Amino acid sequence: MDEAWKKARLDELWDSYLPTSADEGANESRSIRAIEAIASARGDWEAARAQHDIVGAIVATSRARMLWQLLSIEIGGWIAEDDVGNTALERASLLGSRFELKGNLTSHSEAGPHPHRPAVDPVPVLLPRWVLTELRTALAALDEGETHDIVRPIATGRHGNAWSQDQMRAGALEHVAFLHGQGQTKKIAQQRVAAQMNVPATTLRDWERDILLRGGCEAAFEAGKLKIIFDDNPNYAEGDGKSVDSSALARLVQFRSGPSLADFGKAYREKFGDRHNP
Repeated sequence: MDEAWKKARLDELWDSYLPTSADEGANESRSIRAIEAIASARGDWEAARAQHDIVGAIVATSRARMLWQLLSIEIGGWIAEDDVGNTALERASLLGSRFELKGNLTSHSEAGPHPHRPAVDPVPVLLPRWVLTELRTALAALDEGETHDIVRPIATGRHGNAWSQDQMRAGALEHVAFLHGQGQTKKIAQQRVAAQMNVPATTLRDWERDILLRGGCEAAFEAGKLKIIFDDNPNYAEGDGKSVDSSALARLVQFRSGPSLADFGKAYREKFGDRHNP
């Protein structure tokens, strides 16, 4: 796309959605004025909702959404480029559009310290328009039974819910690492997890050979060690100058809030038990 044309169209949008009146400070940046206008639009939206004015609420939301997009491009559009200056389109021409989409979503979902990520919701995502268009088109095509490349399954020789089983296999190894981190021997930890899943402990040892399934084991092991520390001192690292690893803390929170080992094992048996015990 011609950058001069793009800039001209963006300037037209700015002038349309954020016109500068004679009594406004000429030197005030349009980014600041956009933030103020979005806040004002929220007030209009809240007032419209209170009055059950659906049209007014839609108008306020539409205006704020456009201003938010302009503001994002103005102050953060450069984030869509990588550290060596390649654009998303240039990367995709080499690696494919799905690679670009997954990388983009991953970089946004994994931004910030682990324990705080769930609080960033909704997640503002800087997505190149061509990726947005391709994904939206692909989803519409799926509704009609047509599969486009960006959502097409890769021919791996595996079928059905292979990805879901891999997620649970990885989860099993993380449960082992979590118990091991709490001081249990790895052999005992494997036996405990395997018993809940109704699979041989040797199966878990076989899974450990797959490096892709072991990705979360280090954080799970550290989470286990952290659990012992917190069990002994619930106020650890609170104003005492000590610190904890954010990924280990986040994983510990997930273990505490997620399914217990017994529930995890039951879920695996129900979904995949027939693959071990036909």
